Amino acid sequence: MLIGLLGIPAPTTGMTRSVIAFSHGNWSAGFLWNPMTVPFLLMLAWTIAELMRNRLNHGPLMLSRQCAWSWFGVLLAGWIAKLVIGPDWW
Repeated sequence: MLIGLLGIPAPTTGMTRSVIAFSHGNWSAGFLWNPMTVPFLLMLAWTIAELMRNRLNHGPLMLSRQCAWSWFGVLLAGWIAKLVIGPDWW
C-alpha cells in the first residue's frame, strides 16, 4: 500500500517471499527480500506469548511497554533496511 501511495515499501514488504526463500535454503534471497524476517517472527512470537499470558491471568489484552517499543524499533529498522537494499527487492 505504501509503495502505491508514496513509492516506498512497508517494513514487512517481502516477508512471505523471504520465508519461502529461507525454507528452500536460499539464505541470500531470504535476507534480501526482507532482512528483518527473523526479528519480525521473533517479535510475533513474543507478542503472542505476552497476550496469551495476560489472557490466562485474566488481565487486559495489552502489550507491555517494552514489547511495544521493541515493535517500534524493529519496524523502523526493517523500513530503513528495505530502503537501503533498494527497489529491486521490494
